Amino acid sequence: QVGLRHYAAKNYTQAVIWFRKAAEGEHPQSQFNLGQCYNNGEGVTKDHVQAVFWYRKAAEQGDIAAQFNLGTCYREGQGVTNDHVQAVFWYRKAAEQGLVYAQFNLGNMYTDGEGVTKIMYKPCFGIVRQPIKDMHQHNLTLVHAIVKV
Repeated sequence: QVGLRHYAAKNYTQAVIWFRKAAEGEHPQSQFNLGQCYNNGEGVTKDHVQAVFWYRKAAEQGDIAAQFNLGTCYREGQGVTNDHVQAVFWYRKAAEQGLVYAQFNLGNMYTDGEGVTKIMYKPCFGIVRQPIKDMHQHNLTLVHAIVKV
């Protein structure tokens, strides 16, 4: 909580100190937050390798945002060697927990054949309302039908 208050006040150096204390105690949200600080260069020198290190620690404990960000790092080769198989692995973890952005990126990777066997699809005209976790809003998602080609 203290780290988040410092972060909200844009006192990033103090936020990093508090995030690190909690992150070293295996607190996944703090590990993710510390990864974000390294990724964005807030309170520390920008360091994508360190960002990946902290994202991975949080992702392995099930942090959905860290799983998504780790997937993105692997997909873009940011802080790690570009590895689409690993990107799919981490996007799938987040997608299975309901993160719409991960579902979207995972679908694109299947469509493009990145790290997986390419699957062709054709769009349908339906729309699904999918609740966003911990929010009372809904996200509209286009429905796609998978077809054999």
